[in-house]
Order: sequence, then C-alpha cells, then structure tokens
Amino acid sequence: MFRCAHRIAKLFVIALLIVGCRTALCQGGEPSAPLARQTVRVRLTTGQRAIDVASPERITASVAGGKRTLPPGSWTFRAAEATPARQEFRVFVKTFQPAERAAAMGFLDQLQREGYSAEIVTLGRRFHTKSGRIMDTRVLWISAGAFPRLEEAEALRATFEGRDVWGWVRARTVAEGRGIVAVRGNGEEQTAEWEVPLALEADGPIQLCWDDGGAGRKQPQARAYVGRLEIGIAPDGTLEVFETLDVETYLRGVLPSEMPADWPVEALKAQAVAARTDVFAKLGIAHELEGFDLCGAEHCLAYGGQTAWRPRTDAALEVTSGEILTDGERFIPAVFCANCGGWTENNENVWSGPANPNLRGVPDMLLSTEDGSDTPAAVGMAAWLLDPPKAYCSGDPRYYRWRKQFSAEELTAVVNERYPVGPVRSIEFGERGVSGRLKWVTVHGANGAAVIRKELPIRLAFGGLPSAMFLVDVEGGPDRPAQFTFVGGGRGHGVGLCQHGARGMALEGARHGEILIHYFTGARIEKVH
Repeated sequence: MFRCAHRIAKLFVIALLIVGCRTALCQGGEPSAPLARQTVRVRLTTGQRAIDVASPERITASVAGGKRTLPPGSWTFRAAEATPARQEFRVFVKTFQPAERAAAMGFLDQLQREGYSAEIVTLGRRFHTKSGRIMDTRVLWISAGAFPRLEEAEALRATFEGRDVWGWVRARTVAEGRGIVAVRGNGEEQTAEWEVPLALEADGPIQLCWDDGGAGRKQPQARAYVGRLEIGIAPDGTLEVFETLDVETYLRGVLPSEMPADWPVEALKAQAVAARTDVFAKLGIAHELEGFDLCGAEHCLAYGGQTAWRPRTDAALEVTSGEILTDGERFIPAVFCANCGGWTENNENVWSGPANPNLRGVPDMLLSTEDGSDTPAAVGMAAWLLDPPKAYCSGDPRYYRWRKQFSAEELTAVVNERYPVGPVRSIEFGERGVSGRLKWVTVHGANGAAVIRKELPIRLAFGGLPSAMFLVDVEGGPDRPAQFTFVGGGRGHGVGLCQHGARGMALEGARHGEILIHYFTGARIEKVH
C-alpha cells in the first residue's frame, strides 16, 4: 500500500510539472512568475538620520549574525556609521519590445560603431495567470553609456538632443550601502548597535515615524505598516526604509491615498483597476535598477500603509479583484493624474518614449463634438482657459482652472535655480500637445536663454506649476517686466485616467468599465485571477 501511495504521489508531481510546462513555466523555454502571488518592494522614505519604530508586539530584527528581539515599545534607529550605497548613472536613448530584438541589435551596433559604450538592458517581468496565459512586460532599453556622476550622464544625454533623440538618465545601484545604527528606546540611553541592512517583523503592524523631507518636523502622525520592513543605507549615507508585501495588501494603502474614500464607488473601482494594472506594468521596470519596485510617493503611487486603509476602498478592491487593463496581449501603462483640465494628453508629449495607442488624448467634456471644433487648438488657448467648457473634471474648483503670480524678482529667483539666464525678460511658447500642454518653452533672460522641454521640467522651472497647460500675462515693459501671471488648467501630467474626471463620470452614472475605456483608448478589462 505504501509503494502504491508513493507511486501515485510521484505521478502527481510529474503531472504538475507537465501542466506547468504546458501552461506557463516552460512556455517558449522562458520562466515566468505567478501573477496572483506577486509581492512589491516599496521604498517608504530616504534621506533620514533617524527612524522611530513602535509596536505593541515584540519586534524581531534580522541582523548580521542572526536574530535580535526588541520588547514592545518605542525605539529610535539612528545612523552611527555609514558606507553609502554606490550608484552609476546610465543614459538610455531608445526602447524596443522583445519581438524587436533584431532592430535593437542593429541600433546597438550603430551606437557602438560611433564609439559609445552601448549595451542592451532588459527590464520588466514575465508573468503567468492561473489559466497559463503569459503577460510579458519586458522591454529592451538601449544604454549609451554609464557614469559615476549624474552631471556626466546628463551631459551625454544633452548631446543626443541634437539628433532629435530625447534620452533619459536612470541611477543604478552597483553596491549596497552598509553601516551601523544605534538603537535606543523604552527610556534607555542606548540599547545596542546593529549592522545595517537589517529587517524588522512583528505579529502585528509596526508604526514608523520620520522627518518630513528634512524640514525638522515629524510626520503629522506615525504610519503603520504590515509588511516586512528593511532599514538600509542610501547613496547619500542616510537611512532609507523599505516594505515588502503582497500586491493586493499594498493596494489597500494606495487606493485611499490616491483617491478620497468618500468619492463615488464607480470612480473608486476604476481607480482600483488602474492602480492594480499600473503596479504590474511597473514591476521590474520603474526602480528595478535601484533595487526596489516602487517609491511611496506620487512619483510612483501615493502610499499610506495600513494607516490609510478604508472600508470603501477595500470594498472597491475586493469587487474588482483580479481585474486589469490590457491591449489584448500586455498590461497597458494605466497611469493617472489628478485633473486633466478638460482634455487628456498623448504620452509622447509628456515623457520620452514612443507613442502608446492606449494613451491618446481624449476630451473630458460632458458634451463634445465629433468634428474636432472644440479642441483647445480649435477654440484657442485664451478661450479654453478663460472661458472653459463644462467638463467631467470641472467639479474641482481649485485646479480645473488656476492662477499663480510672481513678481519679476520672484520668477527670476525660481528660474535661475535650474537655468542661469539672469533676470527673466520674457517666456516664449513652443508647440503644444492635443490638450494644450506645452511641449517646450524658451525662457529669455538678460544673460541668455534656456529651452526647456517636456511637461515636468517645464512645471518645475516655474516653481512647480500644477500643469504645463498655461498662458502667461506679463505686466510692464519688454525690458523691465514687473509681474508674471500664469493662468492654467489641470493638475498633473494629464495622461491616462483623469481622477476628477472619473468622479464626474461616476456622478453622471457611468460604470467603472465605461470610465476606464473612455480614458484608455482601445483598452480591455480582463479578469486574470
């Protein structure tokens, strides 16, 4: 009987291996990971001198040499010694899909013949669903060179602009940071000195508190996290903290941080599907070169840990469980912004990279014509901004239309932080995208001029404007301007899902699927697990 049972068990294992090969694990001879069991590593903060940790449960710390235990209470981890993580800065100039490898090799060969230390860097991951379907997010990035200093990489990137190649720079961690933290707590002067990196785990949530951006103030309140926490040494020698947890638990802290939990349920469901898709599309790409998946700020996805969890957003995640957006074969980049200002933007006008058919600019108006007579270009930017149409996102009075004023001295100070042009004399507008967002501007100053390209650099050049959809009214003479008034629309890059637009559509009775299909051209909603 034992032999029979053993043989049956052996045959069962073999059968599982065969099924695995036929579905995903061996398909095409390439490995893949199960989509339903993915985890995400989030960098919660960096640039910290000290981290406050608290738990009503015992904390287990995994450190060099074994495990240590901290009793329930509050503890401070303060950097005592540090060897910073070492990074290099890579200049990327073009992307290809895996099926385009021959073209990628041809482009690589061309760069190498021109003397560049070019190579292909493969990012992204290959997933399989429960049914065995493959979801491949891999992309081939062409690196033209790697440098120890950011300034050197930026200098090379700038040379490609003359060839109409809009490259981008990414940091890559090549050596992990190491150091010592002094651990103090529960009224004791100093408990121990531990090597970092180290990991912290407890039977319940662990609360963290740190300085908010180095301003010398603590966060308004400590945030609780349920995943495995790691404290490490950043490239600048300060402390950084990571959390590793499963994707769906992570999304519980994302959804209410990205969209108010009291918004209409169909808008919350649309945001849930978009955020889930965005996470899977970014895994292995966004911060892969730095050794983690996503950051905890809006740059990736706003994330508030367990402290942010809300019943209504939890319900939106549960009812849409397993739903993602695809183009029929791959995850679409389901990006989103706070307020599109009445029209969303084409992705290539905002970021470096080829046009994506799922990220086309679309109208956000309640009533839109079919002949294109109501586009920002057709009605004129002055009319578009000063006499705006009623849009789904116009329920946001703060950012649907906005104004920001600078004296000449204030604007000069802001601009010269990044572009040393001297006293600002005028701002020349370049071409605009379909939404009216500027693709480039030229700032003319007494000491020279600077051409600023792409949406975020334009916003940052003028002190962090809400969007790059704006006009400028100048008071004073051409040689001695006195005041600059920026009149604009929207908040954020304007690509993909408009969050306030989703709210407006939901209030008009749209279902979450209708909202998503409206903002993501040609997308499909699929349930993959």
